Amino acid sequence: MPVNYFTLKALSGELHSILQGAVIKEVFTQHRNELLITFDCSPNHSAKEQIKTLFTSVEPKFNYIFLRENVSRAKKNSVDLFTEILESTVQQISIHPVDRILFMDLQPTKRLLIQLYNTIESNIFLIDDKYSIIEAFKRNKALRGSVFQFRAGRISEIFFSDPDDFIKELKSKSALDIDLRLKQMLPALGSTYIHEILYRTQVSGTVQELSTEKLYTIWSELNKIFLELSNPEPMIVYAEGEEKILSLIRLDHLADKKGDNYSSVNESIRSFIAKSFHLKSFEMGKIELSKKLREDLEQSERTLIKMEEQRSKTDKDYEKWGRMILANLYIIRKGMNHIDLPDLIEGAKLVRIQLDPAITPMKNAEKYFEKAKKAKVADEELKDRFNRFQNKLTVLRKFLSELENCLTDDDLKTFITKNRERLKGMKLLKEKKEDVVPPFRIFNVVGSYEVWVGKSSKNNDLLTMKYSKPNDVWFHARGASGSHTVLKVKGGVKTIPKEAIRQTASIAAYYSKMRKASTVPVAYCERKYVRKTKGAPEGTVVLDREEVIFVTPSLP
Repeated sequence: MPVNYFTLKALSGELHSILQGAVIKEVFTQHRNELLITFDCSPNHSAKEQIKTLFTSVEPKFNYIFLRENVSRAKKNSVDLFTEILESTVQQISIHPVDRILFMDLQPTKRLLIQLYNTIESNIFLIDDKYSIIEAFKRNKALRGSVFQFRAGRISEIFFSDPDDFIKELKSKSALDIDLRLKQMLPALGSTYIHEILYRTQVSGTVQELSTEKLYTIWSELNKIFLELSNPEPMIVYAEGEEKILSLIRLDHLADKKGDNYSSVNESIRSFIAKSFHLKSFEMGKIELSKKLREDLEQSERTLIKMEEQRSKTDKDYEKWGRMILANLYIIRKGMNHIDLPDLIEGAKLVRIQLDPAITPMKNAEKYFEKAKKAKVADEELKDRFNRFQNKLTVLRKFLSELENCLTDDDLKTFITKNRERLKGMKLLKEKKEDVVPPFRIFNVVGSYEVWVGKSSKNNDLLTMKYSKPNDVWFHARGASGSHTVLKVKGGVKTIPKEAIRQTASIAAYYSKMRKASTVPVAYCERKYVRKTKGAPEGTVVLDREEVIFVTPSLP
């Protein structure tokens, strides 16, 4: 229930208290249908620990929103979005009075709408003061420029405030079961909370079967739960199997189930999503390994059938034909292509034996004996391979049986640990290769660009002459010794943000002898215009072209 209306309502209050006055520093996506917004929440925008990131998923049937600290942006496959709101200040975060839409009001007049319906309709919009869509996270081309339309409200406060109107509305469809009728009237409440109301009131049956007193009891308990939801005590309850329930209140109907309590709604959602991803990861890992095992099993079974077909008595046939030729040398002449001879075992049956007309009958007999010898060796090898495949089939079937019994992540880890070497040997398990970290100082600047900085004269040469590409941008403090600094540029990029150039120049100035100066001239150009002359000392290069920028030495 991470996007239950009342969960979002409580969360919006928490987010407002944390993010009001915060400045948006980055908006990007690095996973399908998930948007990340990074905020600087420190009063003077200098405390690194005050950087927080809002995660929002509009994946159909898997919506969520929560705040996290210490988030590292992926070096690859991330895309900047909603650039118009960068450096905007958050004024207010609130929720629509009757719908699962969060509003993030930004200075001066822009607004983010986060629509979380747990369906394909879920989306994030940037709108102006007239509700025109400036940018949409999903289907941007189709929606851009249109006016955002709110759907009709489905929550009626009158049901909570006036018992007579509430009961009258209930009875308007009296033939329905009470739980179904409550779901129709109060869809935002959700099945779990409706179940809790009926459990606490011990009410069941159709509306028409219930007395007015019972209906008043439902109204009274509904108001109590509504009050509890306004003062949340978030928890995650573990129901049957792997099912988890996120609740803002105690659930008496699940009192016998294990549960975890949380200090805030945000923390409960974070934990809920983490556990959901953990379960999803376990299921996908099990499915993937099971698929590989079944594919290998089917392939091995096909190979075994082919080997059984190949395992013939060819070696004995070759030897028999050689003996038949020796027994009939007196009637075989050189130059014959074949001869039909009585079978040694079944005399009445004639066997046609192919002959090489270029050699003598004796040589033909020797040739068949040699073939029999080779066929016998091949048959032994085939038998050995056949046995190995039979053993492999036994192991694969055993693995599949054990994998089926893995019901938790720990079970799967134990299975993989126990059989790791054998699974790797059968090429069913691949070890992840660790990324090789280049031997330089590495920073990130605006636009998700990486900056590499040399550590010594020798290291400078290594960076410039070996690790830099022609279209990378090379920096160095002008007129002072310092580190070679390279802004890494992906292929196809034509325009580099000016702020990225400025930040990289500030890094180059920082790692120079002029670090303590207030302003430092830094020369820069594309790496292809940097060359090293023969016999030049380590770290010394020549620039054929250069531009100069004046910056204050600093690190991002």
